[in-house]
Amino acid sequence: RYPYLSMATTNNTSQIGECIKRRRLDDSAVANYGLIPLRHTKVIHLIRHGQGEHNIAVQNAGGDKSLYKSYGYFDARLTAFGWEQATALNKHIRNLSTPLDVDLVVVSPLTRTLQTAAAVFGSGPATKEAASTPLITAAGLESSLNADPAFQSCGISSQGCPPILAYEWCREQIGEHPCDKRRNIAYYRQHYPAVDFSLIETEEDELWKEDQRETIPEIRQRAVKFVKWLATRPEKRIAVVAHSAFFTRGLLPQFGDEWADGVRDDMRDYMQNCEMRSLVFADGTAAGGGLQRTEDPLWFPGGSNYASREIGSS
Repeated sequence: RYPYLSMATTNNTSQIGECIKRRRLDDSAVANYGLIPLRHTKVIHLIRHGQGEHNIAVQNAGGDKSLYKSYGYFDARLTAFGWEQATALNKHIRNLSTPLDVDLVVVSPLTRTLQTAAAVFGSGPATKEAASTPLITAAGLESSLNADPAFQSCGISSQGCPPILAYEWCREQIGEHPCDKRRNIAYYRQHYPAVDFSLIETEEDELWKEDQRETIPEIRQRAVKFVKWLATRPEKRIAVVAHSAFFTRGLLPQFGDEWADGVRDDMRDYMQNCEMRSLVFADGTAAGGGLQRTEDPLWFPGGSNYASREIGSS
């Protein structure tokens, strides 16, 4: 029961959420339906970070958003409640009757999203007996006094965790707010050794400007770049750990204009801290490549060639 994202060829590159073009026998009968080969789809799990220190500060101040401009919340960390939320999502995923089986976790390179990804997909305390590289080191957690005490002395283990890849294009709306400014990548590499930062192009944060806030059209253009990059990834089940503005101002408003209100709202509603929302992503452009028909394990050729698949699978 996943809401549906589609990427179709369009002359307007800032609006990629058009319905995939399809022939219709009766427009009124199939206007809200779509078909696409399964191999041209991915399942995307969008996860907003847990409650951050900046979130609760603004909430406790009656919604005074001027606090976002305080350097006291630079690269804001999770609160104790934020850690609880992320741990609860970890348990939710582990208790699902159908495993999530995520192939890749894409994460915004900010502390609150990195902490959330580690708590949600990590396998618990990084004991000395574990042969895996920690997602967060004990030294890294010492700078986050809000973290679960069970992790404080040893960090969080990456054992059994899917690959985690940091990527700039899914960051929060950039500029003016120090809570949305990242640290130098060397800091993150030291404290999140199991996270892959190879796609981050600059050591320092060259995207964040103190006197300039990214506009909504700009964040939507960035979301377009992100989706096009996502389409090129070989993985079929991807989690994206990012931020409210990126999801609800940049990414999701570009999809679903043609759908019924309930379906559209199901996808576009404001995302709560640590909410996970699962979507089917359909690439109707073939730009992402995807599996060829002969590579699709579910495809069976039929006809006179049926034996080739039967022999190939034996």
